[in-house]
Amino acid sequence: MISAAINGRTGRALWWGALAVSFALAFVMRPLHLPDEGRYVGVAWEMLRAQDWLVPTLNGMPYFHKPPLFYWITGQSLALFGSHEWAGRIAPLLGASVAAYALYRFLLRWAHPRIAGMTLAALLVQPLFFIGAQFANTDMLVAGYITLGIVCAAHAALCLEQGLPWRLALTSAWLSCALGVLAKGLIGIVLPAAVVVVWLLWRGQWKTVLRLMWPPGIVLFVCVTAPWFVLVQRIHTEFLDYFFLEQHVRRFATEGFNNIRPVWFYATLLAITIIPYLPALIRRPSAKEAAPRSSSPMPIDQPSREPGVERDIMRLMLCWLGVITVFFSIPHSKLVGYILPTLPALAALCAMAAVRWPASRLTDAPPRRAWTAAIAVSGLLNAALAWGAALFPNNSFSDIKAELLTRHRPGEPVMMMGRYDFDARFYAQLTEPVQVYNHWDNAAFMALDSAHKELADAGRFNPALSKRLLRVFSAFEPSLCESPVSWVIASADAGETFAVLRVAQRLVESEHGAIWRVDRSEPKVAALLNCQQPQ
Repeated sequence: MISAAINGRTGRALWWGALAVSFALAFVMRPLHLPDEGRYVGVAWEMLRAQDWLVPTLNGMPYFHKPPLFYWITGQSLALFGSHEWAGRIAPLLGASVAAYALYRFLLRWAHPRIAGMTLAALLVQPLFFIGAQFANTDMLVAGYITLGIVCAAHAALCLEQGLPWRLALTSAWLSCALGVLAKGLIGIVLPAAVVVVWLLWRGQWKTVLRLMWPPGIVLFVCVTAPWFVLVQRIHTEFLDYFFLEQHVRRFATEGFNNIRPVWFYATLLAITIIPYLPALIRRPSAKEAAPRSSSPMPIDQPSREPGVERDIMRLMLCWLGVITVFFSIPHSKLVGYILPTLPALAALCAMAAVRWPASRLTDAPPRRAWTAAIAVSGLLNAALAWGAALFPNNSFSDIKAELLTRHRPGEPVMMMGRYDFDARFYAQLTEPVQVYNHWDNAAFMALDSAHKELADAGRFNPALSKRLLRVFSAFEPSLCESPVSWVIASADAGETFAVLRVAQRLVESEHGAIWRVDRSEPKVAALLNCQQPQ
């Protein structure tokens, strides 16, 4: 299949075959990874349960770290397919599919079928892309819309310059940017705009920049993005300041956040990802490849193009890779998922370099063996990663969910000690928020950029509920008197700190924690709690 795609005759077969493999491996049953997957899928599950599609909630409190598109897609997937892990991973798979297909169609039109097929194969088995396509957070979803926005805007620009129909492509570009904003925020429009503008200015096409600022497209962008922001701002007056200034400007420009990495972090990471392709990239051209090609016919499925378009496409890919890498290298905080939007351009550049394009007319066979070997190595690595994640899950709540699913009754409070397992409500189908006990009264603890800070941030938008749910450790044992039966989730050694847990019924214990059922009617529990009887 790979060889056929390299020959440019069965690009569609490669697309569907690789997509089928991606689906199969993406749906490997594994627990939700904490904290990210548990948080995003958990928020979507809460939206679905409450049937409130306007305000995302985290443990019942308004949660505005990200816009709602991921939650909308995931919530509808959970409604359609049920509360399964794979149903919670539909949104990133959708983003990956959008990115791969958009890039393939663009290269098929403006580059060469062989380039399009090689790029698609390299992208679908790229380990970062593969992982992102099955990891339930917003990174791959926004990467898909950034990719679609770039290729649609570039397609519109090239059509404008050649006098071809362009309005549908430009409408799609503006719509893609709007969906990107609803997926993750301002990068949904900032990055596609920056890439395309730098590319056009490099080519001296500044007039095309102005023409892309098309009033109907701008109106469409505003109509798609504005309603959610306006409606939420009417309910929570601090929302816009928190979302744009704190989660965008301050996170980008200031320190104090987790995952501090050096400025060269992403450049090094991307360099590592192309190691399997080095034999294809540094090979010496054969005598046949080095021969003059002026009389070689253009392949029959190659669309006609104006002179220089091939070089313009390579420039676009260079701008795409460079602008986004530089953009995300500036902040101190760096997560691997941020760099996903560069991977389509990197795959295209590798394919172009492997066949010495655009200098080559692509009439001779490219480095099939080296390219096929690189694809195979990447595919095997992906399979190992997928099955390794399934066999060795992280600290997920899934292994102790059964007790809560079968024995918990409505009205019985669930308490978490020194932790918040974001996937708990999803796995145990808890209809009520969880009480979380920690150092909420400690300024140094609250200043940390951690999962608990996200709970505290959510509590800012509902102080009354926050006061009821976010409690200090000293309030734990008195809180057990509020209900005849309470459930406690904590580390296995929590009994060394809280005497009541030493005498309460421990139902489950695993490497990820333990769960207790605290019945205050039991003599030993009652003696320790000494609850006052209601008058």
